Amino acid sequence: MAAEPEKRKMSDTMRIDLIPNRAEAQQAQPKGPLTSMTRMNWTPPTRTLHYVARSQYKELLQSLYDAAAVTDLSGSIIDVNNRAEEFLQYDASDLCNLNIIELIDGADQTLIERLRESLENERHCLIEAYCVRSDGSEFPAEIAVNKLRLENLCLCFFIRDITARMQAQEMLQLEHHALRITGNGIVIADLDGGIVYANPAFARMVGADDCAELLEQNALQFFSNREAAESLVQSVMQSGETVLREMSMRAAGGEEVFAQVSATCNRNEDGNVLGIVFSFADITEHRRLQGELERRFAEQATEYEHSTERLRRELAELRSSSQEDRDG
Repeated sequence: MAAEPEKRKMSDTMRIDLIPNRAEAQQAQPKGPLTSMTRMNWTPPTRTLHYVARSQYKELLQSLYDAAAVTDLSGSIIDVNNRAEEFLQYDASDLCNLNIIELIDGADQTLIERLRESLENERHCLIEAYCVRSDGSEFPAEIAVNKLRLENLCLCFFIRDITARMQAQEMLQLEHHALRITGNGIVIADLDGGIVYANPAFARMVGADDCAELLEQNALQFFSNREAAESLVQSVMQSGETVLREMSMRAAGGEEVFAQVSATCNRNEDGNVLGIVFSFADITEHRRLQGELERRFAEQATEYEHSTERLRRELAELRSSSQEDRDG
């Protein structure tokens, strides 16, 4: 019996990335507004919509959260919703005199051909690109494209402004980079103490070869005094405040490391506690120097006491000798 053909998933999607290198994109000058000289030399075909379903179609189009542009199979814009006017800063009538590729940085008719071919087999196409506003400024966008049958077969572009998402991603990357290069050891643990993140500084502090080998180990096992570590966590959980203590850590080979430990609750956006964030500042050398100073101070204090005692004895002997001379 012949094997059944593999069923395609409902989420079949082709991705197209037109976003250039981020650093180059930030340095690039905004494009000037579109003029008749920059538009392609093509004549839009006659644009009509099925009259019977037009009111329902219009209501649906305007209800969409994303900007939407309906085009014919050559990319010529037939219709748009209000969000498209808002995002792209064009009037609807002006948008309907453009081809969609004029609104997508780096796009040309090759993109339209590729979309038509891909949509024959895929349910959706997803484009990441910069969209161009009427004044030439740009914004990063995620554009979902699918086929739509009105009176004729059309392409529908759903445009989502992802500026906030990209800013958040860039901030996360910046924060992650800062965590990796900081001199302090950083550990993020869950409510049971299991390590979900450790930076290279902490790995070096405890003698681990790689951060990955620390994952899912219990953070408290690296403290020399487990009870003191549990007391630290309890104080943080009860107070909800950052707690700072100097504690001894256990490194590989049994070597003792002293650290100034800062511990605070790790919370999500709703304020719920997910675990603990530990920051470890290695103060082993500081403690060594402090111990050396204390040792020297103790030696000097002992020497001072000995010198004082010796002077007392010598002074007593002088007084006794002087008294004997007066008596004689």
